[in-house]
Amino acid sequence: MRERRANDEFRLLDNRRRAKSHKAERQNNEFKTQENERRAEALKISRENDGFKTEDNKRRAEAHKIERQSDEFKTQDNKRRAEAHKIERQSDEFKTQDNKRRAEAHKIERQNDEFKEEERRRNALRMYNSRDKYKNNFDAMKSNYESDIKEGPTHICSCCGGLWFAYSIREYTVEMLAKKGLKKEFIDTVCYLKHEIIELCATCRKDIMSNKIPNLALSNGLAFYEIPDCLKILIESEERLISPRIPFMVIRTLGFSKQFGLKGNLVNVPMNVDTNVSILPRSFSDTYTIQLKLMRQMKNKNAFMYETIRPKVVHTAVKYLVQQELYKDEGIVISNDWIKEYPNEKENFIVKNDDKKFNETENTGEDSDHDDNWNESDDKPINPVVTETLLNDEIEDQNDIGIKFAPGENNRPISILMDLKVDELTFPKIYCGKQRKIKENVKLTYAKIAKSELRMFDRRCGRVSKLFFTYKKLQTRKFVDAISINLRKTKNTKNVTVTQMLNRDYVNGLVHNDNAFAFLRFDRSSPAFWELKKKELMAMNRQLECATIFLTLSAAETQWSELLVILTKVLENKVITLEEAQNLSYEKRCELIRQDSVTCVRYFEHKLKCLWEILSAPCGPFQGYELVDKYVRTEFQVRGSPHVHALLWLKNAPKYDKNNPESIEKCVEFIDKLISVSSQPTEFSEVLISLQRHKHSHTCKQHVNGCIICRFGIPYFPMSKTMILEPFSDDEKLSKKERDEISKSRQNVKEELDRISKDKDTSLTFEEFLKKINMNEEQYIKMIRAGLKKAQVFLKRAPNETRINAYNPMIMSLHRANMDIQYILDPYACLKYCVEYINKSENGMSKLLREALNELKKGNHTVKERLRVIANKFLNSSEISAQEAVYHILSIPLSVSSRSTVFINTNRPENRISMLKSDEILQKLEPDSKDVFVEGLIDMYINRPDEMKDVCLADFASLYNVSKRKVDNAPIAENSDDEDVTENENNEKITAFKMKNGKGWIKKKTKKKIIRYRYFKLHQDPENYYREQLMLFLPWSNEEEDLLSINHEETFELHKDLIQEKRSEYVHREANEFEKAFEEHMEREDENDIEDTNIEYDQDKNEFLIYEIGNNEGDIFVEMGLKTQTEKVENFNVPKVIPDTEYQQMMRSLNNNQRRYTLNVMKLIKNGDKQFFHFINGGAGVGKSTLIKAIYQSILRFYNSLPGCNPETIRTALCAPTGKAAALIDGMTLH
Repeated sequence: MRERRANDEFRLLDNRRRAKSHKAERQNNEFKTQENERRAEALKISRENDGFKTEDNKRRAEAHKIERQSDEFKTQDNKRRAEAHKIERQSDEFKTQDNKRRAEAHKIERQNDEFKEEERRRNALRMYNSRDKYKNNFDAMKSNYESDIKEGPTHICSCCGGLWFAYSIREYTVEMLAKKGLKKEFIDTVCYLKHEIIELCATCRKDIMSNKIPNLALSNGLAFYEIPDCLKILIESEERLISPRIPFMVIRTLGFSKQFGLKGNLVNVPMNVDTNVSILPRSFSDTYTIQLKLMRQMKNKNAFMYETIRPKVVHTAVKYLVQQELYKDEGIVISNDWIKEYPNEKENFIVKNDDKKFNETENTGEDSDHDDNWNESDDKPINPVVTETLLNDEIEDQNDIGIKFAPGENNRPISILMDLKVDELTFPKIYCGKQRKIKENVKLTYAKIAKSELRMFDRRCGRVSKLFFTYKKLQTRKFVDAISINLRKTKNTKNVTVTQMLNRDYVNGLVHNDNAFAFLRFDRSSPAFWELKKKELMAMNRQLECATIFLTLSAAETQWSELLVILTKVLENKVITLEEAQNLSYEKRCELIRQDSVTCVRYFEHKLKCLWEILSAPCGPFQGYELVDKYVRTEFQVRGSPHVHALLWLKNAPKYDKNNPESIEKCVEFIDKLISVSSQPTEFSEVLISLQRHKHSHTCKQHVNGCIICRFGIPYFPMSKTMILEPFSDDEKLSKKERDEISKSRQNVKEELDRISKDKDTSLTFEEFLKKINMNEEQYIKMIRAGLKKAQVFLKRAPNETRINAYNPMIMSLHRANMDIQYILDPYACLKYCVEYINKSENGMSKLLREALNELKKGNHTVKERLRVIANKFLNSSEISAQEAVYHILSIPLSVSSRSTVFINTNRPENRISMLKSDEILQKLEPDSKDVFVEGLIDMYINRPDEMKDVCLADFASLYNVSKRKVDNAPIAENSDDEDVTENENNEKITAFKMKNGKGWIKKKTKKKIIRYRYFKLHQDPENYYREQLMLFLPWSNEEEDLLSINHEETFELHKDLIQEKRSEYVHREANEFEKAFEEHMEREDENDIEDTNIEYDQDKNEFLIYEIGNNEGDIFVEMGLKTQTEKVENFNVPKVIPDTEYQQMMRSLNNNQRRYTLNVMKLIKNGDKQFFHFINGGAGVGKSTLIKAIYQSILRFYNSLPGCNPETIRTALCAPTGKAAALIDGMTLH
């Protein structure tokens, strides 16, 4: 057989015969099974040979590779493998081993940088696609939003004890942390709160995973002591009697919901506890009570606090406190004489709650007595008698048995900054008479401790008196620092050395920055801060074009059931349903809101964050018009709650052009798509519409020409369709008769609208309304246009919708609170929103501070004295609500921008303000070093590397970041407001360039910053205008050679095309219209001299009704530990005479012709007594006002130099025909 199989032909036929026979045999299942077992056994024996095994695997792999080239086979094979793997992974042991094998294999693969980068790219792409899909699904986003807003700061971090939202918390067990390499002892230390499940916030988690104890860990000494029962039951006035410090503050209730507000400063006065308690009766039972009036001074008419107290409670509490270490260290002891009992001859008198009810007419001002019909608000008044406050509402004396006592009389106030234990001594109920003991190696500022206390799960520091105390202490600290920093700012002085700068006398002789108003910018509640924000916003409009939409969103705490559920859980540790929250009484809702302003603020910010995500999504309310940029400002209403004003820039939104019918049609279509005033919504209930329906109150009441009107112009005019109306053009001028007729018709229409608007259920149609006022639509439109000064949008509105504010249905259904939305027609309208809303609430304070500053300039005061006066004026006059105080303490931004802003100081070098380095830094430098000023933006530009030599200053400021280290993601050192929240740009592929002086690294951004600069005007100062254009938009290296020692106009003309091309990137084509609108606004403001009664700030001032409680003003110099005594001898300037330095500087600034003319006038006055008339003429900006002031000051100095002259005698008068002209020369109008 062997010989025959050697024949190839025979072997082939024999193999075929055998295969056919074998195939027939394998149809028998028994035979097939036995053969498979035999083959497997034989193969198993063969594979024990490593050589055979390798060859067999190789053969199999090759065969499988060929088979998998068939898509059908590949699909079936994958399916089979997946099914087999799924069955195998049901075994926990296999699953564990498989995961371990995969992790190990993945770890090895990730050692390859190429694989790592590819994996990162795939993950980013997957997340982007998933996110993009989510953002295009409104139902999914809405469902997620509704779920998110049910979350509140209710999760407790086991390390810092803070309350956090769910997204900030990660859950662990001890075993999980141990697997991450943390020791058991370390875990026990950092996890102060012991629970089976460890919850860690983001900040603590980051430090703990790095094996570090977080600074704010409770184990560092931040945990509160447990409050003993004898202190728990203390009310505010009882606590004041037993505390060694009393913080005099004016705290008032605001609006109907009775949230709290603070007026003025805090004065920290030491008290004698023994004296305080000794005034109480010496015989009392457990239930004995007595009325106590705490006075600031005994001569004052009204009490600082007036409450019913319990002597037994005070006695028990003080006995506990004097045994504590803090009271012993302070030497506080209590005499036992007052405890000795003797017969009590006084009758126990208890004030009923009804007798202490709040007098509702007290805070409404005199107008409320005469115009009761005006106020239509249906908010329920609340009786705040059960609240803790440092200044209760005054009531009339009811019985002579009560005690009247001034515990701080004749005691000198002490600095809250230098009083190191002031918190513990002021609030024994919070700190239990014990001092906070922070570990020595832990560096914590008071600001960080304050944040920790406010976020703590133990809500004891959320009480209003502690909240305002903390805010004032932080504010005072900031003022002290700001004054110190401001005194380091000086005009740019060349060639000064370290030795000179360390000489105090030399430094004091320098020309310091004298802008005492601007130094307040560090305080986010100051007018100076919002003045800066207004400038930044105007620069944003100048660079990006005018915004598209103005949006306002308010808070509705009492209407948000989700917030009430959260407050109940945080304050009462009680879980209620949304339905139960909706059924809470109005009084209970207000009480919850008053008790925890911190949670209210954090929830409002959380809700807005969730809402902005939808507003920015393609499927959101602006679908089709991408939200590309925004500016948001948070301000506070009269009732103390926050609301936000936002300017939004939408991509591809239509622009209004009154001369283009197609533009008008597109704008109207756009407005109708986004804005509604319908009273019959399909997406939400009448309850939400009621939030949009305006009700007159004292805050909207305005007196004009003897009539009372709504300052919001409500009721609005009904319209058959949305229209954009323009005022009459010059060609359409009306005759006097027509104007009189229209005025009369307008008055009749207003009266009719007032009647109709009170009936929200009226079914009157627009056509019926026109019949009622006896007009056709053409006459009606003509009447409306006659009252316009600028183009204005009038929304489609039925007669029963004349009081409904504009809203967007989608935003309203999500936010469920009052809102407003307006389409911005043109730069004039945009400017109105910038000016009236970004800085509106600070007008009154701004005026107060500027008046004080103007008074200071008339005297011979040092810069330090001016700063002191301005700081005290602000601190003693500012007003703030509890929720606003929370924003400041927790450092929550009050202004948010999609782009940061940078200021480029384009003044000449000698007029720039520079900051001196601190003495600590100067002492480390060489004595003859001239590197004494902090490096600024222009210094950085000069030191840019050669690779950036063609980059202009505008691009450098806008497109580049400067950091001290090359490390990616390093903190960026920008000359911009750290408050603006911008996009996170971390592009690792961007090259970092080293600065020439080696002091930092420069890295390019992907999104431009907004640039601000001096903005010289061509018609006012052509030389500086051209120099500024060259400085910003043309590259340069040496300022002296490239910018100062050249002919600016000729150089500008030479590079005009290049400069204008680059300028167009930073100055939009609408910028000129915007600037024109701003100049017109400033002219109107000067001419009208706006009265404070038309400003919301002053309209609402009665909500902070101030009682005469004596001198409650603080002094910033006391806090700084500086001398405050008045000098026996001081210099002063005679009336209207400016200081000699200013006069000399003014005379030096005159050109040759001005100087010769001034000398000629003085010669005429000195040498003759004849009357003469001169006429000074010239274009805008040539120096007429400066010349007049110089002559005026010269004349004053001449007459004051004459022997026997009385400086107060008026010898010279500056007059002008208009208020604006008079203001320019510091004169008076001709009356």
